[in-house]
Amino acid sequence: MLYDSHRNRILYPDGTSEFGVEDFCLKMVKGELTDKDYVIEGVDAQLYEKYYGHHITVNKSPDYPEPQKQHTDGELEYVKSRIFQSNRFNHTNQEFDRIEHELEFFCRTQNIRHIKHLIHVIDHFKENQEVWGVGRGSSCSSFVLYLLEVHDVNPLKHDIPFSELSKELE
Repeated sequence: MLYDSHRNRILYPDGTSEFGVEDFCLKMVKGELTDKDYVIEGVDAQLYEKYYGHHITVNKSPDYPEPQKQHTDGELEYVKSRIFQSNRFNHTNQEFDRIEHELEFFCRTQNIRHIKHLIHVIDHFKENQEVWGVGRGSSCSSFVLYLLEVHDVNPLKHDIPFSELSKELE
């Protein structure tokens, strides 16, 4: 499968498409991915149509609804509840400040929904006793992702600024 990053959708050789990363994660959690499912980033839809010889349509199945631009209040509350329920959370002022700072960034950049899907993926890995990486790249600078067990590197302990992920000056 190919990923049209301009329109945030997964493209299939049969001419159908599904909107973005959320659908890919849902398929992974439901165990619907095959050995042929992979993602190639940055595919232009016009080149895709020329290569496969037909117009792209949108799969509107009920399992894969069209994503909304912004998260809902319920999604934000769900993410917050999972953060504050974490066994890794020690309730210090430093931790509260860092969480507030990171959540403000994730809300502003419309990434709360992606974090919610990451939580489902991690839950799936735990339920199936699957192993995932201890951490990779700039995601290790996020204390929120550490609390949600996306990675095992505590950026507060190692003094890693969140700007490594956000690319913003602190």
